[in-house]
Amino acid sequence: MIAPYLAVDAVSKRFGGLQALNDCSFTVERRKTTCLVGPNGAGKTTVFNVITGFIPPDGGTITFNGRPLNCLTPRNIVQGGIARTFQNLRLFEEMTALDNVIVYLSGDEATGPLAALARPFHVNNELKRKRARALAHLETVGLAHKADEVPKNLSYGQQKLLCIARILATEADVLLLDEPTSGLSQGALSAMVDMIHKLKEQGHTLLIVEHNTRMVQRIADEIIFLHQGHCLAQGAPGIILKDPKLTEIYFGGTV
Repeated sequence: MIAPYLAVDAVSKRFGGLQALNDCSFTVERRKTTCLVGPNGAGKTTVFNVITGFIPPDGGTITFNGRPLNCLTPRNIVQGGIARTFQNLRLFEEMTALDNVIVYLSGDEATGPLAALARPFHVNNELKRKRARALAHLETVGLAHKADEVPKNLSYGQQKLLCIARILATEADVLLLDEPTSGLSQGALSAMVDMIHKLKEQGHTLLIVEHNTRMVQRIADEIIFLHQGHCLAQGAPGIILKDPKLTEIYFGGTV
């Protein structure tokens, strides 16, 4: 039997008196777009934090490509092939869009002051290569023309696309996007949906927290439905979004 590409198995997490995750289990298929849905407080962002090593689970296991992630640091997990965005963007406000991407580049070589003194030509060439790689990622998200702008000069939609350019710079295969369409204008929303489809076409595996069911129908190959920290259901959008018990929970009712 082939192991799941990304698997969350019986994961639990408690914060004081709050059981954020409760025996939570699901799988994510390679090169698919999976949407994580559920009412507010269902544990969606906590799932992201546990997968990416920002908080340790109290129990259960997370495996990626057959390898356990539980004891790895966030940096190790990114290097292993999983990267994420955040709801609060976390852009470097005083740096240009290009520099925001450069700091996320994988395979970084020493280019600091000491290296510049010891090997100036090598460092200069490496810096040029970094700029070219970062610019290519900005081109992917349609922001190459904004390379020299600081984040405050970008629209909110462009800032979210910049966050995607940064995680692309890590060369991770699995991209976790936390509410990428929230707060966007109609034009920016369409651009983000196009971007998500483009990432999938490029071979990325996507796990996305999304609240807008219309957006879920447009982007998802599969849905994971969370409620009170537990995975109630996983399946195709046409099945999950038509389940009356699940829609009652999602729109504020109880089963």
